[in-house]
Amino acid sequence: MSGCPNSCLTNARSDTQPEDLFSTTPGSEDLLEGMSAQMEELRLRLEQAIGRISTLEDAFGLGRLQELSCATGNEGAKSDGRSAVKVAHSQSFTKLQDRIEAHELDHVEHKQGFAKLWEENARLVKFASLDLSLIAKAINIDYESLKFIENNEELKVSLRKTTTVHAAKDDMIQESLEAACSYALQETVWDAALLICMPLGIGPVDIGLLVLALALQAALQVMLCVLVVHLARDNYSVIYGLRAGCENAVGYDAHEVDQFLYANFGPILSCVSIALWAMNVAADLRHISDFLLAVWSLQKGPETTYSVHPSTRRISLLTMSYGRVIFMTFSSLVQAAIATCLLIAGSVWLSATVVTMDLLLNGVALNFILEIDELVYHLLCSAKVKTVTTHLQPLRLPPRLVQPGKIPIRSLVVSVAWIVFCAVMIDRFAIPNFVEVEAVKSICHKHEH
Repeated sequence: MSGCPNSCLTNARSDTQPEDLFSTTPGSEDLLEGMSAQMEELRLRLEQAIGRISTLEDAFGLGRLQELSCATGNEGAKSDGRSAVKVAHSQSFTKLQDRIEAHELDHVEHKQGFAKLWEENARLVKFASLDLSLIAKAINIDYESLKFIENNEELKVSLRKTTTVHAAKDDMIQESLEAACSYALQETVWDAALLICMPLGIGPVDIGLLVLALALQAALQVMLCVLVVHLARDNYSVIYGLRAGCENAVGYDAHEVDQFLYANFGPILSCVSIALWAMNVAADLRHISDFLLAVWSLQKGPETTYSVHPSTRRISLLTMSYGRVIFMTFSSLVQAAIATCLLIAGSVWLSATVVTMDLLLNGVALNFILEIDELVYHLLCSAKVKTVTTHLQPLRLPPRLVQPGKIPIRSLVVSVAWIVFCAVMIDRFAIPNFVEVEAVKSICHKHEH
């Protein structure tokens, strides 16, 4: 270092007071400036060294720094550095071994978990191959996906059984049939009577009009049914009264009778009219039986409850009160009685009609009587009643009606009953009337000549 020797500095400190140093010693100002510059340079170097030490610690770690210091120091420092490095290396190796053991344990656990997942997957594949129908229901496989599985050879091999695909398709079809097996209320007064006094916000005026419509259409149908009985009796009196004397017969027209009997056109048309009329009434009776089955299939309770479907916003009946079930059963029985009476009286009336034009008109009139309930419904029922009737969720029918392999007993019974009824009416009423008309025609023609 340049400047004054240490002895000079010592003498200066001892002989001179601090405040008189710069004034009594020649060149003291230059000396102070030089010392300040050197101290500033040393400070900068020290900061640089500290920065380099931090960099070395970050880059190589404390062990590497100790190794470098040992390489530049004396032999004792080198020995201490090597020992510290060995200790650091030993600690790092121990930590590395611990990590390897932990990884091995994790590998074993993962391997065991993978084995369990593989077993579960194999069990699910076996379950799917044995009972694909349950899987299809659980995850809502659609019909087209099942057809794709059926037509894919690789999937067939993986599933091992193709019969389960057919079973799944059959189950899905059966489930859709059971969901569709329901009875939707018809736009008739008989069906709308289900809404009487039901807690659906229908006002008393609407209920009053509905009750009036029910009573009116029942009275009209009963009255017209009695009228049909009298008309049938009159036709019989005309046919069988001709034997007393053609000149006194009322309602006899030889020309019309000839047209009726020409080439047996009239008798054949009469038999066809009876069969069609019986078929129409049988369909109505089938409609009544479906309605009763739907009502009886509902859960019974002390009161009628309902809910609103969240997606379709349609009203669904949950339970039906015992009183309402009894009322609807009585109403359906009255409807069935009127239909049965019209069936018998109308068939007798048609069999006793020996004029072709009257035969067609009588058939239309009978069908009109049967549809009076629809006419009265559209005339007297309010818009609210009509809306609720058409917006009500269809009533579920028993699922046994569409069970696979089940014999359609109701259809068979209705078909057999229709055939037997037509055969009895034609054999016991229509054919004797035709024979009687032939006999009367011959008698009257002889009488004319």
